[in-house]
Amino acid sequence: MDIINNTNEILNPNELKLIIETIKNIEIKTTGKIRVYVGKKIRGEPMSFARNIFKQFGLNRLVDKNGVLFIITVKDKKLIVFGDDGINSKVDKTFWINVKNALITKFKNGQFFTGLMGGINLVGEKLMEFFMRDFEDLSGVNNDDKSIFFEE
Repeated sequence: MDIINNTNEILNPNELKLIIETIKNIEIKTTGKIRVYVGKKIRGEPMSFARNIFKQFGLNRLVDKNGVLFIITVKDKKLIVFGDDGINSKVDKTFWINVKNALITKFKNGQFFTGLMGGINLVGEKLMEFFMRDFEDLSGVNNDDKSIFFEE
């Protein structure tokens, strides 16, 4: 496996574009939001760190409580998949374990793009199953490239 030391080494520009497009396509169909945070290290206790990033992205303000945050850190090699109460009430705990394990398997083989896309699509399937958007109301749809954030 390649050693990844910088957050900008995890995805190339084409992969980044495809991830952003995939998230936008999911968000057009659902009321949920997906965000990805790629950082160097988790600072402090992991769940507190995740909650803080979740709030920074505004995912805690969704009416249906169906935001999902992927946190990947490259120096300490950590992964957190954090879902809000609305989606947690619709899926069982094994769903999150399966998502995380699928990501870890790909990440261990240096397949960051494939792993992340797989995880995003698994979450997207559940958001589409339980939180379909009323196509009359497209408010809140992500129209920017802020789906993924890289820590400097």
